Amino acid sequence: WDVFDPFPPMPPKIRAILHEDWDVFDPEGASMVSTMSFIDGAVEFAHASTTFYKHLKGTFGILGAWGQPEEVRRTGLVHTAYSGDLFQFFLFDANKPEERDELRTIIGEKAEALTYLFGTVHRGNLCYFKDVVNRVRPDAPCPANNGTQVVHHRTDAGEIVVSAVDAANILMVTIADYLEQMVDTNGWKDHHQHHDGGKKLYPGDGRPALGFYWFSAVCNGIRDYLDVI
Repeated sequence: WDVFDPFPPMPPKIRAILHEDWDVFDPEGASMVSTMSFIDGAVEFAHASTTFYKHLKGTFGILGAWGQPEEVRRTGLVHTAYSGDLFQFFLFDANKPEERDELRTIIGEKAEALTYLFGTVHRGNLCYFKDVVNRVRPDAPCPANNGTQVVHHRTDAGEIVVSAVDAANILMVTIADYLEQMVDTNGWKDHHQHHDGGKKLYPGDGRPALGFYWFSAVCNGIRDYLDVI
């Protein structure tokens, strides 16, 4: 007789996150993660319930598990390296070309360009993101036909044009960024602890943190501009 196993094998990408096998997600994954650990402040700076470095790794892992393109998951690894509209700390100065060059050598040109936008634009204006979060409107439409938006940019120029594709990718990283900090349990991993009958539970009480209500609205608004849904 076949024995029914209610606990399916752990998906390889989830196992990779637990074992920090970053090359599963990116051929340069382990190298990039290691390099980031030597950047001044990355490991030492406290962020949410952990360190900035662990948060960056977690965001990278989430985007990797979702199968996001190289530039998107790599942006996740360093997403607030240039600071951000809601974050003051930074690892690289977005106003110094030499520091942008340094980050570019770590994650590549496309990922650095997206990271620069992530850290220097006002994300709240992208696809009505702020209005959805504040419950002013229920949807988050991006400009049709891959249109563009003019949004606030923290430079002397003051404004920058952002394409719908870039806006969608920035918001995808934003969702992973929030999700990495918001889940108060590892219950999604518990289900796959099949080798011991599922008895080895991770800590956590199962409660989702605040903010989950806007995830689906934003995902629905950006889906047409994502390479991977």
